[in-house]
Amino acid sequence: MQNKYLFILILLLFNTNIFAQLLYVQEANKMEHKTSDGKVHKIETLAFSPDAKWLATAGEGNDILIWDLGKNTLERTLKGHSQYINHVVFNQTGDKLASASDDGYVILWHVSTGQILKKIENAPPGNKYKGANFVLFDPTEQYLYFGGKNFRLNKCPVQGNSQPEEVFADLYILTTAAWTPDKKYLAIGCGKHIRFFDPVTKRTAFQITPNEDYVNDLCFSHDGSKLAAWSENGQLHLWEYPSRQPIFSQMAGDKGYSHILFSLDDKFLISGNSGTSYKIWDIETQELALQEKSHQQAVANFAFNNKSGQLYVAGSDGQLKSYNLSNKPFNIPAQPPTNTTSTPATTINRAITDKATIVFNNSTIQVEIWDDEKIDGDIVSLFFNDECVLKEYAIQKDKKAITLHLPEEQPCKLVLYAHNLGKTPPNTAALNVTDGKISRQIKLSSDMKKSEAIKLLYRAK
Repeated sequence: MQNKYLFILILLLFNTNIFAQLLYVQEANKMEHKTSDGKVHKIETLAFSPDAKWLATAGEGNDILIWDLGKNTLERTLKGHSQYINHVVFNQTGDKLASASDDGYVILWHVSTGQILKKIENAPPGNKYKGANFVLFDPTEQYLYFGGKNFRLNKCPVQGNSQPEEVFADLYILTTAAWTPDKKYLAIGCGKHIRFFDPVTKRTAFQITPNEDYVNDLCFSHDGSKLAAWSENGQLHLWEYPSRQPIFSQMAGDKGYSHILFSLDDKFLISGNSGTSYKIWDIETQELALQEKSHQQAVANFAFNNKSGQLYVAGSDGQLKSYNLSNKPFNIPAQPPTNTTSTPATTINRAITDKATIVFNNSTIQVEIWDDEKIDGDIVSLFFNDECVLKEYAIQKDKKAITLHLPEEQPCKLVLYAHNLGKTPPNTAALNVTDGKISRQIKLSSDMKKSEAIKLLYRAK
């Protein structure tokens, strides 16, 4: 439990007048997504049970962690997936959980026991594009709907041993989905479109095309009157629903995917993928209400606890932080002075030389760093696109591994930054970079004036 407090001034605009409303934000708790391999991994997805007793987190590390929010402890670890987990969702009673993974499987779990009730293939055996991006219970909870990288939407009964049925096919990867407020349609992100699938006719009833880029996430407001979506180019879109009349569309973050979320009162929209910050947008004024740096790496996802009202913010650094939100001040204790660090916020104050360029076919890569020569006290940091992903590390003979995620067709840079000069300048480090199929071993060097770097690019086949 942490006691870090901060308060934010939000400006709300009404017609031509400006009124100041104080929104106080109190960091309440912090947890780590540490899986059974003993490592802290990126959180891609999180979900609360309807009664807010359980919180499920998943992503890298292949495990699903079930947290008891009453005790604020890890209750159990669900093991069954072999690759990255993209989505988890509880049923309406909270006794079952469904998960979708890049390993090509959708798994139905019994939450209290951790038992696997059903394991379903998203694509036929041998299919290269098998990963499942999402899974949802249908409104009756008799079926699971799921889809992903095989361009297909499947339906499978929750009970029994029936095989999944393909009910919809598209020309694009299915990225995300949500039931419409009236439960009549399933809104699906398909490339640059949001298609509204009718499970009765098994056809697209209508569609929205926000822009010319991929739709990464979509969600409906709690009152059912609005639909929001995030596009790959960093745009946030909002429509009236069911009229589908546009409300606004604006740049909200960096290029790449982000999850989005309505606040419990539907007055705000939360988005990520803006450096290491999350943003809160005022829907009425269509203005940015808050931008808060919360993590050491990109903010990946968020969820509201509908009982406590707390906002949970998950990061690519594996940290999960919860915040109390209020329009009244919290009791703010005096804070001790913080220690300064020698780690720079950016590497632009040095000459950077590109040592190599590597093109990968997978978006997730692992970087290993070690000293393949004599240990002489070199201390370095690694910067990924000016974001510190390994801080002031004393290079050892043993390999240190970190995981990075590359946006599609967007050049990235991994820079070695020296904090000292060891006994034998310049500081050098051996790096092995792999996506599981393509691997390159490269040696980088850095002194106090210049740094070497690797250019990285993800290009899907």
